[in-house]
Amino acid sequence: MMEPCDMFLCIYMFPGDKFTLTCQLTESEGWELIWTRNTQGRVTQLLGSNDPPGSVMFTGETVTLSCDIKGSGWRYSWARNTQGRLESLSASSTETQQKHTLYSVTQSDSGEYMCQGERGQNPKIQSLPGVLQLNVSGEKPKPVITQNPPGAEVYTGENITLSCGFGGDPAGWEYLWYKDTQGAALPNTDSSRTDGSSYTISSAVLSHSGEYWCRAARGRRPFYALYSDSIIIRITVRTQAVVTMDSGWTEIFTSGSLSLRCEVLGISAEWNYTWYRDGEQIPRDHPGETLTVRSGTGSYQSEYKCRGTRPEHPTQSKISEGVVPANEFYRAVENLVQIFVGVAVLIFLSVILSDAFWRRLRRIRMYCTVTGEASVLVFFGTLRAAQSSSGVLLTADPPWSDVFPGDTVTLTCQVTESEGWKLIWTRNTQGRVTQLLGSSGEGGSVYVLNSLTEKNSGMYQCEAKRGNNREFSNFHNITVWGGRPQAVVVTDPPGSVMFRGETVTLSCDIKGSGWRYSWARNTQGRLESLSSSSIETQQKHTLHSVAQSDSGEYRCQGERGQHPKIQSLPGVLQLNVS
Repeated sequence: MMEPCDMFLCIYMFPGDKFTLTCQLTESEGWELIWTRNTQGRVTQLLGSNDPPGSVMFTGETVTLSCDIKGSGWRYSWARNTQGRLESLSASSTETQQKHTLYSVTQSDSGEYMCQGERGQNPKIQSLPGVLQLNVSGEKPKPVITQNPPGAEVYTGENITLSCGFGGDPAGWEYLWYKDTQGAALPNTDSSRTDGSSYTISSAVLSHSGEYWCRAARGRRPFYALYSDSIIIRITVRTQAVVTMDSGWTEIFTSGSLSLRCEVLGISAEWNYTWYRDGEQIPRDHPGETLTVRSGTGSYQSEYKCRGTRPEHPTQSKISEGVVPANEFYRAVENLVQIFVGVAVLIFLSVILSDAFWRRLRRIRMYCTVTGEASVLVFFGTLRAAQSSSGVLLTADPPWSDVFPGDTVTLTCQVTESEGWKLIWTRNTQGRVTQLLGSSGEGGSVYVLNSLTEKNSGMYQCEAKRGNNREFSNFHNITVWGGRPQAVVVTDPPGSVMFRGETVTLSCDIKGSGWRYSWARNTQGRLESLSSSSIETQQKHTLHSVAQSDSGEYRCQGERGQHPKIQSLPGVLQLNVS
């Protein structure tokens, strides 16, 4: 039977239990606190500390025990109590033994360590012994990494906090953070900082996407814990909200009201919607996607915007562009007028022109531009071609419209009845027509553009002239882009980190057409070709069942033409396989 306690606090525990004692004073300033333990009448003062702090050490750590006794002149001696057997750790008491160091500890170093001080000779004064229980674990600790807010979807501009910790004793640990590769710890930057056991990303951007780990270290001679399991963060561009009119014109004019609809592009999910009128939030009973606007009090002249919010994920879409209903009315009326004018012109032409004109017109290239909601045919060229009975055809080699500085393009003009015609070349640059000199071939039928520059951009046409007859060819548009084109490499699935066993397809995109593609991989400074030659069918490069050995820098480059041969700037992508 256990005896009751009177003046002492008695706690009945079982092997393996853990408890914490707290000492509180009414007047807390200036007091020194001393802890003692009474074991069957034997009083022990609980002194001493260890570096690194904590009750549990790990195999391989260096542990220093320190003995602190009030006053000076003490000589220190150390002993260890292992299963009731007291083993002296010092031959005699000396002042230099205030600390006792254990190097590269193992589980066999676990036990109760005791320190006692003595001073003077006659009489010799001894302190109460200090006791510390040291436990050495045979396994390296492994921290746990968590993300706040949780979830796979993180959008640009959001804040993310990663936390690293142990389920047990956290004392004395310093935390290190790693991204994409283990080894080099992340530094503090303007957009990401470490603070103790947490790592915070402020206003996330796409480059923050990747694989993250944490690790902990402690002690003067750092002892490193295991790396945590990794966590993948994928940053996506914040979605855009769009406002559209959801009412027909008959409904608007008969009911005196209209409905606006808010839609968030790109993600099919549940959204709550917030509406704004002239910059101020509209109070509503429910967060629905439609808003009814009634006529009167200038409501049709106000500007309306909306924004979506994910209820299960604390994120918002970008606010939409503003919509003013009155402006939509004016734009619709303008489009109707354009349609009526276009129809009237076509009816007029169909009356005054002969069938021969229409047969000839089908052979002329037409250009169509879209204005608002109405499609209006806009003819570039001249109706004088309808008066001729011969056809003129302009071809280009290479046939591309998008070209780059240094390219060569050869234009050829062919006339069905080729005898006696004089050919004239022109270039239309934003409405300004320039006659070109220096053509070659029979009758000047070939025009060569060497070493193209941006000044050569424009709409090219060939005119055939014989007596009073004039024929006009189709147009060929040439756009010369500034500088060499840049290749861009993207992955499917998207992301810079892939996982073993996945199938990864790399795609190479270059502005323009007619490119031949070649692939290479840069592994530790060594460039390895992945294709024997440049061919048009190599725009994609597929890696089946990837492994970590497939990690590296992948490059794609395009070339086209022969004399001269034009090369794009290389596209580069770093692929990491976890």
